[in-house]
Amino acid sequence: MKAAYTSGLGKIFPPVLVCKFMEKYRVPVSTLLIISLLHLTVSCNYYKVNTAAGSENQFAKINEAINTSKYFIVSDASHRLFATDLVLSKDSLEMQLQDIPPVVAHTYENVNEKNRKYDPHKGGKEILNEVRIILNEGNTISIGELSIPLTSINRVDVIDRATGRTVASHVFGTLGVIAGAIVVLGVIVALTKSSCPFVYTYDGQGYALAGETFGGAIFAPVERDDYLPLPGIKPVAGNYRLQIANELKERQYINLAQLIVVEHANNSTALMDRKGKIYTITAPQAPVSAVTTAQKDYTKEMRERDKHLFLFNEAGNDELKSELILTFNKKDADENGRLVLNLKNSLWLDYIYGEFTKLFGSYYNRWAAKQKFESGKELNQWFFDQELPLKVYVKRNNAWEYVDYVNLIGPLAAARDVVVPVKHLSDIEGKQLEIKVESGFMFWELDYAGFDVTPNEPVRVQHTLSSEAVTNNGTDVNALLASTDEQYLQQLQVGDKVELKFDAPEASGKQVSVFLHTSGYYEHIRNYEGIPDMAELISFRKPGKFTAFSKEKYLEFAGGITEPEQAKEEVAYAH
Repeated sequence: MKAAYTSGLGKIFPPVLVCKFMEKYRVPVSTLLIISLLHLTVSCNYYKVNTAAGSENQFAKINEAINTSKYFIVSDASHRLFATDLVLSKDSLEMQLQDIPPVVAHTYENVNEKNRKYDPHKGGKEILNEVRIILNEGNTISIGELSIPLTSINRVDVIDRATGRTVASHVFGTLGVIAGAIVVLGVIVALTKSSCPFVYTYDGQGYALAGETFGGAIFAPVERDDYLPLPGIKPVAGNYRLQIANELKERQYINLAQLIVVEHANNSTALMDRKGKIYTITAPQAPVSAVTTAQKDYTKEMRERDKHLFLFNEAGNDELKSELILTFNKKDADENGRLVLNLKNSLWLDYIYGEFTKLFGSYYNRWAAKQKFESGKELNQWFFDQELPLKVYVKRNNAWEYVDYVNLIGPLAAARDVVVPVKHLSDIEGKQLEIKVESGFMFWELDYAGFDVTPNEPVRVQHTLSSEAVTNNGTDVNALLASTDEQYLQQLQVGDKVELKFDAPEASGKQVSVFLHTSGYYEHIRNYEGIPDMAELISFRKPGKFTAFSKEKYLEFAGGITEPEQAKEEVAYAH
């Protein structure tokens, strides 16, 4: 893919604005050219900062964000206490503990511990900017000062003040000190972030977070389709029910929402690729090997969905991206195979995107307003050149051949199963095939990789439009979501949501997989201050700068450590 950038100042800043900017800040015209080159189609999730660009200590900024949040509750096996004055370091979280104030205690009791979902109808919604820290067995707490090793944290739950939902629930595995701090940081990000639309499915008892949709589709020119698997949805009284919600600081524009119900053999699963084509997975084989370019072995980690992750935290040969090479047997292979990955975006990407966007200062919103008139092709090209999607290659004739990419998914919901078709296996010599997955530094978390060489099985597919689509203010918006056109459901305020019902097909005795097909885009709402850091912004013209920026910030965060310490740490996220 070749970049096709254009450089008219008028496309980004109108002439009057350019003149005012130059007059006020005395910036040479040449430095403004960078603005027309920065096509920022990046992750749908990011960290909102309150300070201008600078070189403050990373942990000082984190601790400021932590103590801006209102409520932290820490619990061991038998006690719950209220935490204040939190201080995060690389290996511990320090705090002052006291009895839980009555109003906070009341809210805590209104959370369903089984599903970790808050019921706003039971009261206390006004105090929901809250983080719950649950310690491993054997750790005890008491009133007074406490220093918690990050390795002692079992789970962190985040409750969103605006919506009353459990925004995220992160289960910690065996963490190294730096990775632990990054994950705790990510939880703080979840309190102040922006996100692509959240999708919740109904299982007969309540709504649960299923995923985020059309991630990375910031600005109208990059509106795209998304096919979200809904493994937790169940028909209730003959209907599938779900919600699409705007829960954080953005404007959402939903063009289409329909269910795709796939009936397939009971011994198989069904997945959809990024273009909406359905593939059956019957006998996925584990990789024979999974190694990085530095020859670190992740074979065991890739064989099961067990939350033992590859974090894409090793730079490749050019130090701009991280790679994992997967080897599979192809004996008795069909002509075409399917790569299956279980993955999600990282919390670190949220943080690093926030560090990047604040470089725009107070001109972010004016710049963003101009992007709706830009070329979608050029916006997506910048996205691709900065290594944000996950790219897939196959080795053919001793050279890596590009296959496809995986769109951004988001970090808050459970990891998503995705499928990438790989064609013409007979052209690959030998009994094995090699596949490479690569992305920018710490942008993704990969839990599982498998490859299915069996024939794609026939399926029965039903595309279903909603029978009801009602917003939280009672408006019927069914017609707005029925087709891809110029009519959008606009969710412009925090808390806007739509509840949809779909007629469920009669049971056929076969396995059923359900997907939500949406199309749309969203826009961030930002209120940065200060002037743009033009010198730094100019550097983002170079392909790969964003991943280099990620590694630079990581090393700054790590206090100058030259290599990532958590190359094979086990980080688990449960929802």
